[in-house]
Amino acid sequence: MNHKFASSGPDKFEGILEKLISSVMRGLPPGVKTEELPARVYDLRQKLIETLLEQHPPQDVEHENFLRETLPPLQVEPGPIRAAFASWRAGINAFVGLLFGAAVAQTAQLAGAFVALAALVGMTASMWLAELAGRKASGHQAKLGGWAIKKVLTWGRRIWFLLLLLAAARDFTQGRDFLNNFIIPLRDFFDSGSAQGLFNNVYWALLFIAVWFLAALRPAALDREEFAMRMRHACRHWWSGAENLAEAMEDKEIAPPSDHREAMASFTQELASFAAELDPVRRGWLEERLDGLGFAAAKSTSTMIWSQCLRETFEPVGYLAEGDCCFIDLPPLYDDDRLIRKGTVRKVRA
Repeated sequence: MNHKFASSGPDKFEGILEKLISSVMRGLPPGVKTEELPARVYDLRQKLIETLLEQHPPQDVEHENFLRETLPPLQVEPGPIRAAFASWRAGINAFVGLLFGAAVAQTAQLAGAFVALAALVGMTASMWLAELAGRKASGHQAKLGGWAIKKVLTWGRRIWFLLLLLAAARDFTQGRDFLNNFIIPLRDFFDSGSAQGLFNNVYWALLFIAVWFLAALRPAALDREEFAMRMRHACRHWWSGAENLAEAMEDKEIAPPSDHREAMASFTQELASFAAELDPVRRGWLEERLDGLGFAAAKSTSTMIWSQCLRETFEPVGYLAEGDCCFIDLPPLYDDDRLIRKGTVRKVRA
């Protein structure tokens, strides 16, 4: 046996496998869809086959073709698809939660460490809720709960931003100084650290809610690390079986395709002989099946007048004189217009 891996063991295959998987992962675009992954897996299988043929060179073309056709497919489950993490989204959710927690503490007239503790709790709760909602909406869209959460997040951000615009439009049409109403709470926050004024202001409250909904809904994306692990596991399993098959093929003789063709021709010839004894309906059905296999029996009547020119396609059984009426015992068999075997005819006895 020809083993190029024998000197280095499984470590060399692992090195080759890592290079192949790294090449596949680099070729995946950022927004790759699960429908595109089977084609990538197929390309990986082709590269594995080429590597296998390098380690176990086939005897000839027949062995190589047989090995390529016999090797099983590389089965890798596409995915998983999960909510993509983005630092800016997490930062927004944390900031909104921190301000909300501080505002609650100030409304409850807490001070000192309690304000910091409330802000920490608000930040943690905001990030946790956003993470939970994002995963449910992105990773479980097939389920009713995930679908509903996605719709709530999608339409929620639109509705809150729309309410913010409507509030500003209302104040503008009524002649109110909506710009100062928007700036004053922010100035108080920087001057005294009062987050309560931000949430008491309709503009800032609507803005915080809309931004939280915006950051919570995260796009779904392929978990690349998990998909790479799936490919590694599938490739190791595939390679183990493929290498065993290649080793078994090194000393195996493969019958040429022509032998199979001739064996099939002989078998269909026997079927054609059997068809000659059937009634026209059954004989026609069997001849159609032979035509589908590429072995066409000549369509002719059951009797004919014998002449010497018919010897090219028929072999007489017994003595036949010119002009004798004969029965077609077995029609000739053709393969793509090539005569495989002559038919046989017998004289019709009075």
